[in-house]
Amino acid sequence: MNISSQNIAWFDAFNKGNEASFDLVFKKNSRAMYLFAYSFLANKLDAEEVVMDVFCDLWDERLSIKSPDHLVNWLYLVTERKCLLILRRPKVRHIDIDETHQHIPDAGEEYALIRAEQIRLIEEEILQLPEKMREVFILRYAKGLDPKSTAATLNVDVQTVYTYTKRALEKLRLLLSDRNIESSIFYLIPLIIKALG
Repeated sequence: MNISSQNIAWFDAFNKGNEASFDLVFKKNSRAMYLFAYSFLANKLDAEEVVMDVFCDLWDERLSIKSPDHLVNWLYLVTERKCLLILRRPKVRHIDIDETHQHIPDAGEEYALIRAEQIRLIEEEILQLPEKMREVFILRYAKGLDPKSTAATLNVDVQTVYTYTKRALEKLRLLLSDRNIESSIFYLIPLIIKALG
């Protein structure tokens, strides 16, 4: 079998929803998409979220992809569009903690109370996730498992892991946005999950 017939067989399997072919696409392209997204956003968490969204969309749109070249072009185009959408979001002004301490007595204690309340809200939201989604989210963020290991642990499809992770992140991001919580608290999610576990 020559290279071109191997490419055609692999691509046909991908179009038909073969998870091994999808995982191969993810492994071959996710790092490049992350670096591309990061070049726009200069934010690790946002770049990772974009990559997750892009590959979830790819799974849903796989039948519209006509060739391996089209696939790569599609990945770059969709990644760029998602990055531009994030860049258009209103910016949240972050106040320097030291600046706050100069103007308000005992601001450290007040800040700690506010942060504790924010963490409590996120804990509540995580606990309200549907059971399987919560399990996926905890394995991915607290245990640090990759999507394939998470799928094997829970006996679900890899695509289910991607979908649940995306939905959980969307739900938590919406909570942060609705409650005007600093997005920097997202970096505390692994610690919050470990405390819940």
